[in-house]
Amino acid sequence: MSENPIRFLQLRCLIVAFVLACLTGVGLAQDEELSKLESNKSEAAKVKLDFLGDPLPRHAIARLGTNRFCPSKVVMLALSADEKIVVTMGMKVVAWDAETGKQLWSKKSDAGWFGMNAAYGYQGICRMPVSGRLASNSSAGVVDFWNFETGKKTKLKVESKHQFSSIDVSPDEKLLALGSARKTIVCDLEGEMKFEIKNNPKGPRIPFGDDRLTTDNGFSHARFTPDGKRLVLVNSGKRKTLQIVDVANGETINEISTTGNIVRFDFASDGKKVVTTERDIAARMYDIESGTQVWEKVFSVSGRDERYTSDIRVSPDGSLVAVGTAIGEDHRIQLLDAESGDSVGALEGHTWKPWCVRFTADGKRLFSSGWDSVIRRWDVEKRKQIRIENAERASAVCSMSPDGRSMVFADDSGSVHLVDRATGEKLRSFKIDETSFGQLIYSQDSKLLAGGGASKNDIHIYVWDVATGEVKHHWEWPKGKDVHSSVESLSFSRDANRLAACVFRQSACCVFDLPSDSQIAKTKHRSVYGLSLSPDGQQFVSAGWDKFIRLWDCETGKQLKEASVENPGNDDARMYGVLFAPDGKSVASLSLGGTVRIWDLELEKPILSFDKQARPIYGSFQYSRNGLWLAVGQMGGDVNVFEVNSGVRVWHFGKHEKHVYNVDFGSHDRTLLTGASDGVCYLWDLNIAADSKTKPGPKQLAKSFVGGSPRVTFVRHQQIAALPAELLEKEVLPAIGSEVESLFSQWDEFDEEERSKLNYDVHRVAMLLAQLELPAAEDLLDKLLEDCPGGAVKKTIFLAKKHRQRFLKRVASSSKSDKE
Repeated sequence: MSENPIRFLQLRCLIVAFVLACLTGVGLAQDEELSKLESNKSEAAKVKLDFLGDPLPRHAIARLGTNRFCPSKVVMLALSADEKIVVTMGMKVVAWDAETGKQLWSKKSDAGWFGMNAAYGYQGICRMPVSGRLASNSSAGVVDFWNFETGKKTKLKVESKHQFSSIDVSPDEKLLALGSARKTIVCDLEGEMKFEIKNNPKGPRIPFGDDRLTTDNGFSHARFTPDGKRLVLVNSGKRKTLQIVDVANGETINEISTTGNIVRFDFASDGKKVVTTERDIAARMYDIESGTQVWEKVFSVSGRDERYTSDIRVSPDGSLVAVGTAIGEDHRIQLLDAESGDSVGALEGHTWKPWCVRFTADGKRLFSSGWDSVIRRWDVEKRKQIRIENAERASAVCSMSPDGRSMVFADDSGSVHLVDRATGEKLRSFKIDETSFGQLIYSQDSKLLAGGGASKNDIHIYVWDVATGEVKHHWEWPKGKDVHSSVESLSFSRDANRLAACVFRQSACCVFDLPSDSQIAKTKHRSVYGLSLSPDGQQFVSAGWDKFIRLWDCETGKQLKEASVENPGNDDARMYGVLFAPDGKSVASLSLGGTVRIWDLELEKPILSFDKQARPIYGSFQYSRNGLWLAVGQMGGDVNVFEVNSGVRVWHFGKHEKHVYNVDFGSHDRTLLTGASDGVCYLWDLNIAADSKTKPGPKQLAKSFVGGSPRVTFVRHQQIAALPAELLEKEVLPAIGSEVESLFSQWDEFDEEERSKLNYDVHRVAMLLAQLELPAAEDLLDKLLEDCPGGAVKKTIFLAKKHRQRFLKRVASSSKSDKE
């Protein structure tokens, strides 16, 4: 008898080892399978197209907004000789159809950051007047010549150790004027030097912090006059001087003293006058021969934002001057009378600092680009933007309805568009004049849509009826001294009776009661950036750049709990956002340094932290509706999904060209909507196995799903949820039930630590069943609840059943089948 306890212990260890090997070992083996699956780009998989017929990225289902005329980064552009092609230069050189905006080709630029600098003296591309090619700067001592139609290029090597930040071609295409930090070089198209004009890089320097248009190493910027006989240049050694140089011998003929530091310049049609933009928020015209000022236009400015003029161009007939005015909140292209300098109109539509302007040969159209990375076309006579028909450039602001029927996004003009999820058809548009929206969120019943944003002087919150488009609620208050004030976060309670908002630049949190149409609470949280209402609407949690998380009572506005986050290692502990988990029992915070922390409501210390290894931007993270996963958008455009319980990354296939600002799960947690500053929003399919020929059988799916690694269970969850109803009912659900029942039968053999792990495996299964609309899924949940060993696992299944009730109620509002 004395050996029996030992034998029992040995037997128990063998059982535990065997079960855990089945649960984890199988998962590890499946990880290798998933690696192959993730790298598989099946030739049989069809390329999906958006509504304009443009290809979508792999794993994307739909695109909101258009990527036509939308370079990822651009400050310079040029038109082909026939004006059918627009080429932009940033980190890439990209050609676009001038009428449709469709991308024709894209090539990497060897110029690097020199290809996209918005600063004094940077003019890195120009069209060659005879051959019709494009000339651009490249690596040190190199000039690239591009074919507009094909993107093929040739290189010219010039005797220089420096990169050229400025390039121009003489009208007869015999000479190049190349500007660098040290000098201006004039050479022929074989690279043979004609003459050079040295800069004084050790001359007066402007600290970068005092002027963002300055450069660290100096600059030289030169352009040929229309007759090609003279060269006009400015360099960092003489920022307020235009040097007039004889092209025949390289000697300086004249110097024109300007009022401000010269940003850009162009010539009147007769070539006898030069127009400039200058850093003192002005445009001026000078006579080249006498050097006298003909006129000046100093632009009026409101607000406290940084302000300056940028590019300047004279229309071909010499009647108009177009000036980029990156002034405060205006972002306009001003039109001046070339004779007098008087204002004759403005082109409004850029959302951030217009930088490059180019007239067509007939002067009827103008093309422009700017820091908002859009090519815009303008009807000069009508003073209106020429948009692509039935296509808007989106902002990064988007949201998915909880019932899965619609999506909403804000375009770059301030309009909000409601789109049918299944067809892509635009259902309705919301427009509030002179107001833009930085936040959009649906109520849980999908009947209301809230938008938070700002106008010129005020902060606004609007609540619309989704079905009718009627404004149901509207609150506004002054921005105050900070012109950038806007709404950073919005949150509905589950019953849609309460709405909360926070404003970073006012350090304010507000709670509104919708039935009474009133504000019921306003609290101060210094530098608050994120806010979230508890599901029951009784409390809210806030977090900000002060490194504090605070829990508040909505009724009284009193603080209940708080926690501070210190900087561990190199992590920036300031916080962009905070979220209540769907079950209301914990909250997640996201720091600027990229760390996600999970807290219980005592806020004593994080119960889990995981570093997502990349910096986020603003509050770009969101819980899945089942609470199992957390999606996080990142600077640079990546989108990742993490399992909350383990912090393991389980999906990483979303990719934008620029920073991701918004993420939102679909109604069944099988899709993910993301919005970024590249001007498009994508709806992603989270099932990476959708285009794979590898289809595991029901038993294999069940075995690897129950107890697999986080990555395996996520993939299997998506695969199982996408299966046909008949296969689920007859084979897959019974196999899953068998695996879980096997765990229950051995439950008493596990210790507390093992049970905790296995309870989370049951949690994954229960949440899968909770979001399957099949009656068989509910039957299996009921059976598991009846057969479970009780304790924590019983509570897990019971909570899943409650989630299922809310889920079915949420999707029942659609009379037609609208599964994702």
